[in-house]
Amino acid sequence: MSSPPPLPNRSITWRIRQWAAIWATGTLVGVLLAALVSLVWDGDVTGPEFFFFVALPAQSIGQVLALAVGLSKLGARMDRDLGFDIRPSDLRVAPFAILNVIALSFLLNPVIEPFDITDQSQAELDLFGSAGKGALFVGVIVAVGFAPIYEELLFRGMLQRALANRLGRIPTMLSTAAIFGLVHLVTVDTGLDQWAIHAALVVISVGWLGLVLSWLADRDGRLGRAMVFHSTHNLLVIVATLAAGSDSLVT
Repeated sequence: MSSPPPLPNRSITWRIRQWAAIWATGTLVGVLLAALVSLVWDGDVTGPEFFFFVALPAQSIGQVLALAVGLSKLGARMDRDLGFDIRPSDLRVAPFAILNVIALSFLLNPVIEPFDITDQSQAELDLFGSAGKGALFVGVIVAVGFAPIYEELLFRGMLQRALANRLGRIPTMLSTAAIFGLVHLVTVDTGLDQWAIHAALVVISVGWLGLVLSWLADRDGRLGRAMVFHSTHNLLVIVATLAAGSDSLVT
């Protein structure tokens, strides 16, 4: 008896609702995990140790779990359907990521100065400056190692491909970047006096990063260059923040 013919190697046609369901589920799982740990956390749940040891990893775990379950249910593969492919040559974009952060800071500083908004930056300095070495190590690993991977899979690998089924090339990249910037509004403290200005700056800066990442992913459908660029960007921002608050860092 002959064996049945192999199944066709069909790629998934992504839909926006699929991305929204996976991203929302991952966010919810992350919040729930952090909330559960907070019930037994022996310390300040608003402090840096809880943020780096619990909140940040919980969000990453939630997104990775949701992505893994979603891909399994849909029969999708990260390489074929999301463009997960990292090569040594992708490291060439790292210097351009550094130049991008420097250029963006020069462009935004003249806009920031007239508003005299320092509270959000000070809050970030306080967060890093009062964290112990262990907490900082975990934070760097998550922000540089894990977040760029699952965010690129979700936004450039899935969302960008879903939007491309409805929009043209340029509108797809612009829309993906805008959504990427908007979802990062959760990083802005709603208690700030000039919340709207802080929010706008986050959307602009993260949205610009998202646009560059979308362009890199659009070139050949691979996510390797976008992941390296994203990881380098996060690392440089952390190093710059640590350098700015070096006088108050806990050793």
